[in-house]
Amino acid sequence: MLFTLGRTVYAADYTWELINAFLRNDFGLVENIIKSNITAMSTADKRLVMNNALNYTSGENTLRACELLLRYNITPNTFDLFTALNRGRQNSTIHFLLQNGAAPNDEILLLVMERQRFDLAELFIEAGVGVNFQYPLSRANADGMTPLLYAVKWQDFELVRLLIEKRAIINIRAVNGDTALSIARTTSNNAIYDYLLANGADESVANSAPEQTTGIGTLLGNADQITFQNGTYRLFGSTTEIQFLGNANAGNIAYTISGRRGTGLFRIEGNNLTIIMENRTFQYQIDSGLSFSGNGETWVRIGN
Repeated sequence: MLFTLGRTVYAADYTWELINAFLRNDFGLVENIIKSNITAMSTADKRLVMNNALNYTSGENTLRACELLLRYNITPNTFDLFTALNRGRQNSTIHFLLQNGAAPNDEILLLVMERQRFDLAELFIEAGVGVNFQYPLSRANADGMTPLLYAVKWQDFELVRLLIEKRAIINIRAVNGDTALSIARTTSNNAIYDYLLANGADESVANSAPEQTTGIGTLLGNADQITFQNGTYRLFGSTTEIQFLGNANAGNIAYTISGRRGTGLFRIEGNNLTIIMENRTFQYQIDSGLSFSGNGETWVRIGN
């Protein structure tokens, strides 16, 4: 199914060309684009460039891209670290980001526990990040998991012990009612079960997580949060385009299919983009204010 607008829209900046260069691992072109635009880049522009590098490269090429950008004083931040971990980037890239200014926080600890990157989890816990992050239960699809609940689920006794020592809330409940103790019982891990009991675990007690103040959004502030921009987006590698009209949370889309014009709807929850058209629903992830991806596709904003 192809979506095309009935007009031609030209890119107003270098974003499309740079993403294309990242995807092709053409670092000569990447450097030429950076050289040509670095003096005009705002702080927000630089943040977008670093985040695009983390989104659209992989393997050791991601580290190479980050090293290149650092030479032009384009440095990583906490959201870049979150992006790299969310995209499953290699430890060499993660350690590069940490060494050059990207600081972990408690939301990132929850992410690495979910993804079973235990060496990084231990590193972040020892660095002093909060150990009780839990997404607000009012948030769509929140499951109520915490680092401790993941540690018990994955049966990592050493991380369970470390988290308890760092004052992880032992009787917190997930949305489905699970506690650390009930998960240990279900997985038949007697060592973890006995350790939790010895440290005050009680399934009849339901603690609440403390107020969350250091998630990605609250830590970075509005300037660093992804805000989806309306306009025309092009499917990478094709001439297919789709236009978004609305606000940062919801609105209409316009497209043409086989010469027949149509409209649809979109809505945004966090970094999740849902498009509804032709009685079908499509799910994507917003990578930056100017791009989204999913279903094997990458879409990049090219104009209004």
